[in-house]
Amino acid sequence: MKQIKPASARNANIALQILLGLSLLYSVYYKVFFIPYSKKIYVIIWISQLILLYLSRPKSIHFLFSLSTVYLLALHIYAHYIVHGAISVSRPLFYTLISLIIGYLLVEDEISELVALLPFIIVSVAVLFIVFSGIRNFDTNNFFNINRNTLPMFVFGFGVLNDIIRYRKGKKYSWLWVSIIILIISYLSRSRTAVVVSALYLILVIVRNEIYLYQRISKEKQRLYLYAMIFFNIILLAGLFYFILAKTRFAADGYSSSGRDKIYGVTLSELTIQKLLTGFRSSQFDFHVSLHNSYLQLITTGGLGGIIVFLLYIILEIVLFIKAPYMFSVSVLLFFYSLPQSFMFFKHGDFALIPLMALAISYLRKRKDKAAG
Repeated sequence: MKQIKPASARNANIALQILLGLSLLYSVYYKVFFIPYSKKIYVIIWISQLILLYLSRPKSIHFLFSLSTVYLLALHIYAHYIVHGAISVSRPLFYTLISLIIGYLLVEDEISELVALLPFIIVSVAVLFIVFSGIRNFDTNNFFNINRNTLPMFVFGFGVLNDIIRYRKGKKYSWLWVSIIILIISYLSRSRTAVVVSALYLILVIVRNEIYLYQRISKEKQRLYLYAMIFFNIILLAGLFYFILAKTRFAADGYSSSGRDKIYGVTLSELTIQKLLTGFRSSQFDFHVSLHNSYLQLITTGGLGGIIVFLLYIILEIVLFIKAPYMFSVSVLLFFYSLPQSFMFFKHGDFALIPLMALAISYLRKRKDKAAG
């Protein structure tokens, strides 16, 4: 029987989830609408969240959570020092620390999907209204004060996080309308990576929902439904394939027009065994804000500490593949998103990645508890 928490702990948990949702909104809107940015605000928000977390679960804050927080905090500060030559609290660190709390609440079954769903709805409605009202569009490289590649990252991250929370709660289907809105905003942003990943996510959601419906219909109708499902999916794939190649920037610019191949090549040419272990600052940071590859930047700037995180990620991917195939599929999409972008690991999207990793860790913990029992 689940232990009933005292009213003070329940209220702290509610306040924590409200603050998490507002934090996700703030991470987007201060960049879009020039809301004053302050590192002090970030620090205050994080400390407030940590206090509320301890008040909501005063006797069960796991050692693994504390260890992960300290480790990622140190790794972020170290990587920032490697790149910028100074010790500082960075915005990506804020996303990571938020995601650690979300991941902890996720595995403890104490988080509502509204934490991600409400920010998703608010941001999506605002973007669609602004674009279709003609106030601003993505024709230039920026949307207000935010890069056109960044906004679909947040929208996709919110949608995926909502999906992860729903999965943890035992929901057998995903919100189709969420994946459709993500694809629309990705198309409007003219980000090629966002369009491809969003289209694949739409297909993944449709297939998952089709499987859910297949299991609910009578056995007499399952064969006919299966044939119809296969036919529909083939038409959908063909339509999305044509849409991506003919109606997006792929038609005019091809698969790459931003010089990422050169960024990767130069960075790898500078890499040595010693630099791999200690971390180093690539000369490409003199021309670009990042290496435009989450894994390359994690390993090269984080050194041995980053390599350990990357290896842990690979292990947990295997766990998801065995224990939660749909979540593994979602994580594969995040993997693809992170290849040409700084979407995860010290950047936008950690609030979707780390809960997935936490979910995989929870499967390992259950296995350990079962063996001990």
